[in-house]
Amino acid sequence: MKSPLSWEEYFMTLAIVASLKSKDQSTQVGAVIVDNHTRKV
Repeated sequence: MKSPLSWEEYFMTLAIVASLKSKDQSTQVGAVIVDNHTRKV
């Protein structure tokens, strides 16, 4: 059984998925902003 993702891995995965929505294939960038309590801002 796989171990659960760390918060850093989880939020980085969200940013990668967000980058897939980019219309410009040459600059696919995603970002997720979180606070000190690991809540998305």
